[in-house]
Amino acid sequence: MRRAFIVLGCLLAVGVVAVATLPWWLGTPLKIVGKRQGFSFERYERLDGGRFALHEVRFLRSGVEVRAKRVEGDGVFYGAWRNRPGRLGRWVVDDWRVEVTPKTSSEPAAPSSINGWVDLRAVLDHIFAAIGDWIAEVRLGNGTVLWPKDHVSLASAVWKDGTLQASTVKWRALTADALLSWPKTGTVSIQLDAKEGKDQVRARSEDPRTVEAEIRFRDQPASVKARFAERGWLPAEASVEARNWKLAAADVGLAPAYETVAGSLALQWQQEGFSGQVKATAAPSRSDIKTPLLTADLAMAGDLQTVTVERLVVTGPGLNATLEKPVTVAREGALQSPDTHFRIAADMAQFPWLEAE
Repeated sequence: MRRAFIVLGCLLAVGVVAVATLPWWLGTPLKIVGKRQGFSFERYERLDGGRFALHEVRFLRSGVEVRAKRVEGDGVFYGAWRNRPGRLGRWVVDDWRVEVTPKTSSEPAAPSSINGWVDLRAVLDHIFAAIGDWIAEVRLGNGTVLWPKDHVSLASAVWKDGTLQASTVKWRALTADALLSWPKTGTVSIQLDAKEGKDQVRARSEDPRTVEAEIRFRDQPASVKARFAERGWLPAEASVEARNWKLAAADVGLAPAYETVAGSLALQWQQEGFSGQVKATAAPSRSDIKTPLLTADLAMAGDLQTVTVERLVVTGPGLNATLEKPVTVAREGALQSPDTHFRIAADMAQFPWLEAE
């Protein structure tokens, strides 16, 4: 019996030493286990402080390929010792790339469990909670995410304590810094600040069914609110409002006759239909007291198939245009109300932009 306890004690000691020195022998089992899961790397490197690095990492599964030039992390023992038990420590990923490839037409489409924003929010809640439970901190270097016909890139990012801070995120013409906060419970929020100019977005989701955002574009404010049903990507209710906005007339092609264009926009979506109003007034420069204001008043309604312009009135110097009957246009551009009348009274000699040219 005494020998049995000695053998058991030795085995336990070997196990403790093996876990404590995990980075020294982790490379071999990683290659064996990883190969079955679509994970591979070219070289394993032992680092000081119980850390290790993998070089030329590749992971491929279900049409998603992840590549990284270098991945550095803690061994299980060190990660748990430095943080709380069961939680890995700090990870660093350099020069990474994620590419999503479309399935071929011959591949059967897998049924999706995500059918709308509420489902997506639940999945993301689970993912971010799991990341927070397992990993204390992740630092990303330069990287790119590609999918068919588009991509987004970033210079660097840090994930820690439920917050992701990303620098120089580029998508099409947008370049911004981003701050994402995704706690286990409570309000989810994201901030985007353009690298050039004053454009910014402040969005938040207090519960799985609602999303609100404050937007500034060319230093002009707008607000967006949406409430989603349990299923579906289209919101059950939504609104967009841009009150008291003001743009330079040159931005809308009315300079030099006019200096500024001010107005408001309001859109409402409810029960699969929308309505909206747009009002705008172009003002001449303060030194030009002869040129009168140019105004436009538009009201419309519709759904996903048609748009009906219910009111359109444009007045200005030498111009008076009024839509006498509503006009309906189909989604593909076909006019569905051929008897529409648009009355125009114009005196081109009074057009200030013609004089300017």
